[in-house]
Amino acid sequence: MFESIAGNRVDSEGRLRGQSKAPAKGAERSRRPATRHLALSRARRRSRSFPASHRRARAYGHAYRGRVAASFGNSSSASSPDLPGRRTALRILWDATRRGATRTGSTRPIASIPARRADRSTRGCASQRHAGSSIAHEPIFLRSFFMSVRAVIFDFDLTLADSSAAIVACTEYALHQLDAAGATPVQIAAVIGLPLHEMFRSLTGETEPARADAFARHFVVRADEIMVRGTRIYPEVPPLLARLREQGLAVAIVSSKFRYRIEAILALNQLQSLVDVLIGGEDVQRHKPDPEGLVLALARLGVPARSAIYVGDHAVDAQAAERAGVAFVGAVSGMTSFDGWARAGRQAVANHIGELDAIVQRMQCDSSAASG
Repeated sequence: MFESIAGNRVDSEGRLRGQSKAPAKGAERSRRPATRHLALSRARRRSRSFPASHRRARAYGHAYRGRVAASFGNSSSASSPDLPGRRTALRILWDATRRGATRTGSTRPIASIPARRADRSTRGCASQRHAGSSIAHEPIFLRSFFMSVRAVIFDFDLTLADSSAAIVACTEYALHQLDAAGATPVQIAAVIGLPLHEMFRSLTGETEPARADAFARHFVVRADEIMVRGTRIYPEVPPLLARLREQGLAVAIVSSKFRYRIEAILALNQLQSLVDVLIGGEDVQRHKPDPEGLVLALARLGVPARSAIYVGDHAVDAQAAERAGVAFVGAVSGMTSFDGWARAGRQAVANHIGELDAIVQRMQCDSSAASG
């Protein structure tokens, strides 16, 4: 206590002696800034207006949109997948919440969804669900938006067939005709699957368009002579395509190789009846990694991007799939190994292309479990 200037005895906090230390509620409220806790006040009002179950559903919706944004980027861009609307997403997520779904990020399945009668596309689901795939770490009711597979789209060279020996021979022939710098078979194998002009620039470092055009002409002349007979379809491919068709899935091919040449190879191996849509290099203006070929194939199949898978052996295949909003599975018959795909964060078959239908069936099982 000390003496104030006016002669009144006050304490160190400026109160008159004998005054209560607890201020009146009105005085405390008057000293509080009017807008200090405006957002908190609004949140409190909302919490009183909506039950906890509704607030939980809204939280699931925010988490879902965050997952979508992280996986596909801005959903307003032209290359984004055709995602369900906000109200539809929240309604489905709310239904999943009411059925006993776990929190976002949980790997525990929704136990109360009734089991469906197994059909051809879901046979063996119980033994394969969540087996060895990164998609097992997503909650079921989020995976269901993307994993209802209706079509499988393949690259051709080093995915369905090995034409590397013929491609090396054609490349060496074309480079020799131009007196260009030679390339080793290993260097040529690394650019298989690229458009011919890109192959020429990658192998020689030359950028003159006329030289690239001449290389492409010489390559095509030699390829017309040896390519069809020099291409070997992988032995796992015919039974794989038959199994996919038996499951009711559409099959397509999107490749930088000329369509007429792929058609001749399929006819020689009696596989043309197992392919529904074929997009070749002459069918598009922009080649991979641009998604034009995939978008065209999806349009002809009548399948949305979220219901398709693209299978390829090269990084440009993965980039094209991502830009088209299509799930990607890596093939290990090209220059990229299973470990290489894993380091890139991509799903891939472990040993050969014949294992693909097991991955597709696992996706179908997860979708069936989510849809009930």
